[in-house]
Amino acid sequence: MNRRLDFMIIGTQKGGTTALFRYMGQHPDVFVPEAKEIHYFSNPEFHAQGPEYLHTFYSEYGGEQVVGGAYVHLLHYAESAKTMWEYNSEMKLIAVLRNPIDRAYSAYWFAVRNGWESAETFEEALELEASRLKGTRQEQTELTYLNQGKYAQRLQPFLDQFGTEQLRVVFQDNLRADPGAAVRETLQWLGVEREAELNMSKPVNVAGMPRFRRLQRVLLQENQVKRALRKVTTPGFRWQFQKRIVLPLVKKNVRPVQYQPMKEETRTRLIEYFAPYNRELEALLGADVPHWNH
Repeated sequence: MNRRLDFMIIGTQKGGTTALFRYMGQHPDVFVPEAKEIHYFSNPEFHAQGPEYLHTFYSEYGGEQVVGGAYVHLLHYAESAKTMWEYNSEMKLIAVLRNPIDRAYSAYWFAVRNGWESAETFEEALELEASRLKGTRQEQTELTYLNQGKYAQRLQPFLDQFGTEQLRVVFQDNLRADPGAAVRETLQWLGVEREAELNMSKPVNVAGMPRFRRLQRVLLQENQVKRALRKVTTPGFRWQFQKRIVLPLVKKNVRPVQYQPMKEETRTRLIEYFAPYNRELEALLGADVPHWNH
């Protein structure tokens, strides 16, 4: 690909990033790669390989008006703001934000589904947060349910680097209530004016439980073997292997479930915990957050 990315959806995890990414990618004037979660801007291992590594995933670009991508944990890595700006200082950024309480609970069950989470309850996982913030990259991003919901702190480095004109915040409440309007307004913000028929009915990231937790960990957890294989294989080969072998196995190893609602005492505790962080976000954006204080 002989051009730079025009936009990135930078998070949040379990906030609606995947849905927005898939909806936007259907538009004929927008190109996004089949592979989501490309870690180029946040992980030094991949960034050191240069933009050629990133552009490997864009080999099917066909001249669409705008080109973009998504990685739900970019907000977690403050240093990625500078990395992205150095790549393209005119890039536009989109953050999809969800009620941090619901986001945290959904992220816990997502980690259970993927075999990452060892805590038997959400409450137990919350008690492990402090130690996990000092753990591996995967623990810091996938298993820190409170830290990921401090949105003002997460957004500030990107605002400092890019400015308010290049950052758009989409609330998941609005994306769910009227996905057509949310996507249309976001596309217009990117300069895409042409109307197109988009399918917004297909669910993404359905909740589930692993049939065999150990298998799920082997398939999805970072380890030394995977790091060693990355040194002797190409990005394209790894993506094809993941798409054709790993992801189908992951899907077959998951049984759909409807997890239990959060305990009321836990929700009450988290309403109090997140209240000051929500006020920080309102001050930063100059707008009210939608019904997050309950």
